This record gives sequence, structure tokens and C-alpha cells, in this order.
Amino acid sequence: MNNCALCNVPIIETNQTEEHVIPQAIGGRLKIKNFICRPCNSKFGHSWDCVLADQLAFFSTSLNIKREKNFLIT
Repeated sequence: MNNCALCNVPIIETNQTEEHVIPQAIGGRLKIKNFICRPCNSKFGHSWDCVLADQLAFFSTSLNIKREKNFLIT
């Protein structure tokens, strides 16, 4: 059994998520399981991904990087 890398809670079927290795906001498609739990993914993923996406938005747009889903950069 794996524990969440952020809060050390055991990752079980009900709190398991797929985490993007590179945030989907900047085109990441590769995902891993059993790395962080659903609450941490929800809590930190949006804030961290948003900051990184804002910092790299120019490059993502300039290079026309395709994103999974219709991910909007604010």
C-alpha cells in the first residue's frame, strides 16, 4: 500500500487519483496513480497547477501546446 506523498495518508481505492506528472494546464498527458490522495490532489493541484500554468502560459500558447480537455489558463 502506498501513502500520499503530501499528507502520508494511506492511498486506498476510495481516495486514489491519477495525477499528471506534468500539469495538464501546460499539456501534460502522462499520469501516475498512488502518488497523492484525492483530497491533496483537489486542494493543492488547482493552486499549484494554476501558478505554474500562469508562469508558463506564454510558452504554452506560443508553441500551440495541445491540452487534454478544454483546460483554460486564467
